[in-house]
Amino acid sequence: MCFADLLQTLQAEGLGINENKIRAALRTGRLSRPRLDRSHRFVFKTHHLKQLRRLFCNQANKSTTE
Repeated sequence: MCFADLLQTLQAEGLGINENKIRAALRTGRLSRPRLDRSHRFVFKTHHLKQLRRLFCNQANKSTTE
């Protein structure tokens, strides 16, 4: 799955995620680095989706309890 597909899937699930949040998660190591295809684009797998759901669901829960 490409970056755009990943972003579209997460936004369709109602998570307030944008490109910058995903890139920040990659930079900080909270999201495991996906492999690159021959065009040097990320190739995301289902475990990346699970990581992002867990990360951003936890952040959403923290913000609603404060």
